[in-house]
Amino acid sequence: MSNITINTHFGAAGFLRAKAMPEDEYVSGPITVTDQASFWVLAMIKNDNPDPEQIAESVRLSFNMSSIGEYSFMVGACVRCDNATPAAASIVFQSEKPFRLEYLPDSAFVYSEARGLHSDYGIQISDEVMTPTGALLGFDAINGRIPGGENNMVTVSIKIAVVY
Repeated sequence: MSNITINTHFGAAGFLRAKAMPEDEYVSGPITVTDQASFWVLAMIKNDNPDPEQIAESVRLSFNMSSIGEYSFMVGACVRCDNATPAAASIVFQSEKPFRLEYLPDSAFVYSEARGLHSDYGIQISDEVMTPTGALLGFDAINGRIPGGENNMVTVSIKIAVVY
């Protein structure tokens, strides 16, 4: 059985990161919201089986956002597939004044070593990434398949906006 697990490049903190735009550093939170208008949120996903012949099938990612009080918001992500253990992570955003977060439609992209890790090579994925069903992912095509192996990681980015 394949194992979808946290990205070992980030260690035990989880596979979810965010950064304020246009800053360069991704962090795992909690993130203090000041006057930043938007954030990139990244989910780093890999099939932890070392054998590239062991394929994780029907891999889907879903994000969700929920208020955890007037001054805090949580962004969560869950990875599911047919033949592997689900994985979940979350990031907390906080502020000294009330706010909410909104997903910016059409901002979801998937990247992989097969497609390049630069924005010019990302593939846009469905806004279903913000539903409980999630959006289908893939390593070299949007077909739900991620092979095992350390270099077969998939990165998904979404953009969220802070609304006061």
